[in-house]
Amino acid sequence: ESWLPVARAAITARIDNYAASEIKFNLMAVVRDRRAVIDERIAYTEDTTDRAALEADKALEIAKRANWTQDNIRRRHNYVPLIVDMLKILAEKNKLTPLLQAATAKAAANPTANKA
Repeated sequence: ESWLPVARAAITARIDNYAASEIKFNLMAVVRDRRAVIDERIAYTEDTTDRAALEADKALEIAKRANWTQDNIRRRHNYVPLIVDMLKILAEKNKLTPLLQAATAKAAANPTANKA
């Protein structure tokens, strides 16, 4: 028996259960790697125009993966030591207090900004 009908029924039941109180749902899907799918299509395509389009699609997928990798590196990096060092340098140069006062004045002037 295929697992898809069972999963579909379970997901539908869960959505129906929470539909009244929840606004958003996040459904993850198990799909094949688009690069592999494109590679297969390239292997079976004889038309050079289609092949060029598929090669362009593959290049976009590779670039997208590279961007994801870079984003993950940035997301996982610990920026706290950098921020602490920058604050220390600003304090040593007597620039921290004026910046803090300017930020406080700006926040006081616009109390509705950045309220979440």
